[in-house]
Amino acid sequence: MQISIIIPIYNKIEIIYDCIKFNISHCVHTHEWIVIDNGSDVQTKDGLSNLQSYATSLGHTFIIHTETYNTGVAKAWNKGLSMANAANVLILNNDCVLMPAWDVAITSTLTTYSHHIISPMVIEPEWYSGYTLEDFLNGKINYQKILKINNKRTITTYFGGVAIAGSKTLFDTVGEFDENFWLLLEDYDYLMRAKKAGINPIIDCSVAGYHYTSLTRKDMHQTFDKNYTYFHQKWGFDFQKVDNNFSNKLHRSLKKKLFKWFAWYHQKITLPAV
Repeated sequence: MQISIIIPIYNKIEIIYDCIKFNISHCVHTHEWIVIDNGSDVQTKDGLSNLQSYATSLGHTFIIHTETYNTGVAKAWNKGLSMANAANVLILNNDCVLMPAWDVAITSTLTTYSHHIISPMVIEPEWYSGYTLEDFLNGKINYQKILKINNKRTITTYFGGVAIAGSKTLFDTVGEFDENFWLLLEDYDYLMRAKKAGINPIIDCSVAGYHYTSLTRKDMHQTFDKNYTYFHQKWGFDFQKVDNNFSNKLHRSLKKKLFKWFAWYHQKITLPAV
């Protein structure tokens, strides 16, 4: 057992089931899976039970911790961290699929960059209209070519909380996620605290993932203004204003245009399956 993978769950079993099953099947080694069920429906609980049987049959440890209500992301992550037994931890969204052999790539990066918190390079369907999980898995737009172009770089930057990996020691050093946030900005707050402690976040370009983009959040109907206000009070700047400034908007626009071009170009040639 090399990694403790922490995944909060709230309904959407029709998508979550495939995501978790792919992530398990894509492992080279066996790991500890900690699923925090935040008061999901019966169908989701049945699906998690089936996933537990599947993971166990492959030699993994699969723990389901059930809450009676939706506690929010930060509290679920904290619960998972308190249960984690492996030397390394991966906090993973329930709607993200990592590439085959992702565990080897992440473990290698954590060994090389032992004093960093890392994220895989995450590809999202909004970058390219019609890009699906099947496209990612079958190489319609070959992420391995994207990784090769990046030449396994590490990019020092902040990233969203789709996948956050690091040693258990680093997570213990930064401490718990701030539970005053509820489904927004708890990840950025944590990375800022990590950076303040001298632990730099990096994006690892040796591993890629496919993210459905806020699949669960869309059904939460939460008012996010409270989170933005709290973040502003805590850090002294308006995250929403900074995130939507001209420079950041231009960067996001160029990134999407680049990916669309890459996707268009590589559909013109025959790609090997991955």
